[in-house]
Amino acid sequence: MGILGLDKNKISVLPDNGFEGLESLYALTLEHNSIDLLEVDCFKYLNKIYGLGLGNNKIEKFNSNCIKDMRVLTTLNLESNSILNLEPETLNYTPHLSILGLMNNKFTDFPPNSLYKNSIDLFHLDYSWNKITTIPYRAFVAENTEKTYEIFYLQNNQISHIEKRAFEGITRATYIVLHDNKIRDLVDGAFEGIGPVKQIDLSNNLIESLEILKKLPNCYLVRLGGNKVERDDLSPELDKLELNQLECISFDNYSYKRVENNWVFVDSTVKENEPW
Repeated sequence: MGILGLDKNKISVLPDNGFEGLESLYALTLEHNSIDLLEVDCFKYLNKIYGLGLGNNKIEKFNSNCIKDMRVLTTLNLESNSILNLEPETLNYTPHLSILGLMNNKFTDFPPNSLYKNSIDLFHLDYSWNKITTIPYRAFVAENTEKTYEIFYLQNNQISHIEKRAFEGITRATYIVLHDNKIRDLVDGAFEGIGPVKQIDLSNNLIESLEILKKLPNCYLVRLGGNKVERDDLSPELDKLELNQLECISFDNYSYKRVENNWVFVDSTVKENEPW
């Protein structure tokens, strides 16, 4: 047996040694149950697991010891639980973890950045639909390390403040999703220390001034729809800002593209998944 799906049952507790004899498993899903307790040795012997799904349960505290045998784990889904925080050592045993899903939990703060110190392969982080208000200094990279990320899902939180150098240590990122938050402005240096980014989505925030664009990093596409900056012709304002680090700014129904030092109106938005 390679894959075991136990979704949509009424499981509430995972006892110690409950999967003994299933050492050949490489994927296990326990989603849409009522699990609120993970015993320390509940996944003992499952040392070949690369995908673990625990979404849509009632987990409040995730004990890192329960995955200590999962050295090859690449995907961990904990979305739609009641998790308040993760201890710094949570990912110590999973150096090959690539995807971490924490959407729709009860986070009000990000875990300490030491959480990521052993996660050399991690490229996909999902903290969307929580109640986080601040992105702190160096939020996603442990001290004295660097990382490349594919995507950050940070949308639908209550983020209003991004500290200086919040993304420091990220050498490159493809997509930073920050729509539907409460961002009004950025402190100087909020994106200092990050490498090039392909896309930043700031749609549906509280932005009232285009000056915020000057504080963004090297980025191909910025999404700004649903903010209070839309007027008939933004080209003159954008030209004055000297936004040489940006290439394209997209709103819901139109966009602007930089041609050398001038911003040109385009009568269409940049669609999701559209090749650039």
